[in-house]
Order: sequence, then C-alpha cells, then structure tokens
Amino acid sequence: MKCFYHPTSDAIGICKFCGKGVCVECAVEVDRSLACRGRCEDDVGSINDLQRRARFAYGKAAGAYTRQGIILLLMGACFSGYSAYTQTGPGLNAFLYPLGAILFVASAFSFWSARKYRSDKS
Repeated sequence: MKCFYHPTSDAIGICKFCGKGVCVECAVEVDRSLACRGRCEDDVGSINDLQRRARFAYGKAAGAYTRQGIILLLMGACFSGYSAYTQTGPGLNAFLYPLGAILFVASAFSFWSARKYRSDKS
C-alpha cells in the first residue's frame, strides 16, 4: 500500500479517523493510534476519548443492573407480601399478586443482564 499523500512512499499504517494509508512523514501517534499528521490528530484523539468513556460506562453497567434487580426484587416481595398478609379482598389482591410476579420477573431479567455484562467484560 502506498501513502495517500506521497504516492511514491510506502504506507506504514492506516489513519484511524480517515482510513487513508500514511507514510513515516505523514503519520503521527496519538494515544497508541495512528493519525494523519496535522489533519486527523484531533479527531483520532476524540475517538480514543470516546472509546475510553464507553469502556468505563460498560464496566459500570453490571453494577447498575444488579442494583436495579435488588430494588425490583424488594418491591415484588413487598407487594406480594402485603397482599398475602392483609387479605384485603379479591379486588386489591388480584392487582397486587400479579404486580409482585411482574416485578420478580423484571428482577430476574436485571440480574441476567448484569451477569451478561460481567461475563462480556472478562
């Protein structure tokens, strides 16, 4: 492959932003990435920053799903427990039991999502 800017020179790599081949003269390293000197350096820096922030956010997702699962589990237990404890009648119980079951299922999905994020991270 030849350099996009110097067609007689061999390219040493490809710019992370524009995808053009660059030679030794045209290439600059930006946070362990290759960029076109004077053209794409800021854009490659922005891409690298965005990737760093995405990795950080992805790492936090498992904890957020776990906390959500705990809250949903407790809410489901409260609704189901209140309905079983009070025996207020068919109207309210017909609402609270299914609501508790829905919250238990939502809790299971949250825990499953947390497990998925943890397994993808390792």
